[in-house]
Amino acid sequence: MSRGALVVSLDFEMAWSDRHSPVLASRDAQLLRGTRAVVTRLLEIFDRYGISATWATVGHLMIRREDFNGGGRIDYNWPAPQFRWFQGGWYEGIPAFGEDGADVFYAPDLVEKIVNCRTYQELGTHTFSHIDVGDPGCSAETARAEFSLCQELGRNWGRTLRSVVFPHNYAGHLDVLEETGYRCYRGLNCEWYRFGWDWSKSSKAARLMIQPLRYLDEKWPICPPLPAPRRVGKLWEIPHSMFFPGLHGISRYISPADRVRRAKRGLGRAVEDGRLFSLWTHPENMLIGADALLGAFEEICREAAALRDAGKLDVLPMEEVAARLESGKDTWSD
Repeated sequence: MSRGALVVSLDFEMAWSDRHSPVLASRDAQLLRGTRAVVTRLLEIFDRYGISATWATVGHLMIRREDFNGGGRIDYNWPAPQFRWFQGGWYEGIPAFGEDGADVFYAPDLVEKIVNCRTYQELGTHTFSHIDVGDPGCSAETARAEFSLCQELGRNWGRTLRSVVFPHNYAGHLDVLEETGYRCYRGLNCEWYRFGWDWSKSSKAARLMIQPLRYLDEKWPICPPLPAPRRVGKLWEIPHSMFFPGLHGISRYISPADRVRRAKRGLGRAVEDGRLFSLWTHPENMLIGADALLGAFEEICREAAALRDAGKLDVLPMEEVAARLESGKDTWSD
């Protein structure tokens, strides 16, 4: 039986997190600037406890000034996605590097901190511009262009990207992932209250209907699910177990202590049953109530490090999970 394992993944997005039009409200930009402090503090926590996490980073955030041929603006010379829910052209409204507001669309300073952290951090991707890859409005050509560009940007940082997190966990064009050199991706949310449905394809009203059930799931002291990884073509799907939410929406009624208790139950079951516990969040989730949320997240990392140091738990980035599955060393299944 495999030893229990923890994989931590972070969807790193900044201004790309909730785009519905080419216009970003100034109040949103002001809040998002706090992401720099949150990312720095998360890296300090990971380094303090020797936690190697996967930073699924929107490729646009990886762009450095020297990556431009001139003018500080990317040439989006591929078909833009045609999302019915987006008001305007997908690649419109993005400031050039150095322009006002560009600091929430580009973050090479933070990517540098990630790749230079003393405790190794995996640089993964969250697509180049936070596209919904599984949406019918995203063509294979668009997905191929975005994932290929992410690999190019990763090489500029001395990394080969192996892991993908789909925005909204909305998977699609898996053959394109294989073609462009990726090895694994994070699977859909699988909490009991989703009843096995792919809610990412449902209407906003339908998703709102499950919020009371989501509240009960996060509030009850029950163990999150720990499904086994699975092979999909040549890729590995790394399961989802628990989302660490922010203090907004219905999750503002869930205390940081509730989050810690639930995560510790997941870690305990991973150890007992030789399973994989997959914990994920967004740095942007911690912009409101940062001290309380980062304190709770640190407590989870402290518990994981104690179990690891006791020889009971492995703490792995997504790429290492995939490598172990590929070698047959671990399965994290019954």
